[in-house]
Amino acid sequence: MVWVKYIVIAILLSSVVLASPYNDMRTLAKIIDNGNETETSMDIDSVVDILVKYEYSYRPKGVYRTWQDRLGDCTDRAMVKRFMWESLGGKAKLVHGYDYMGLKHDWIQYKVNKIWLDFEHDSIQTGYGIW
Repeated sequence: MVWVKYIVIAILLSSVVLASPYNDMRTLAKIIDNGNETETSMDIDSVVDILVKYEYSYRPKGVYRTWQDRLGDCTDRAMVKRFMWESLGGKAKLVHGYDYMGLKHDWIQYKVNKIWLDFEHDSIQTGYGIW
């Protein structure tokens, strides 16, 4: 699997002290970017889901703390994905709705080739932003 190399790179980045988690995320996004917007957005989505462990929270922690702790809920993970995608010059938005079990859920949509894409096929969209 191609994204395994990104996990290794992210682990190496986490062992090196950079100026901030923002630089870590920008650097990882640049490494992931292969020039194909569809593949890059899918890879960012997958890598963040693997690197940032899910932890339920009543309110978002923000991009900086989520990346630093490698913990966050669906909103936190969506914000990290958005930050990474936008650091490459792309457009992204937070979406909220319900997951397949009827629970409130936030995720990200990427603008790729003038089309909004998301990888949440089991979720029902009800609006944009955070609840």
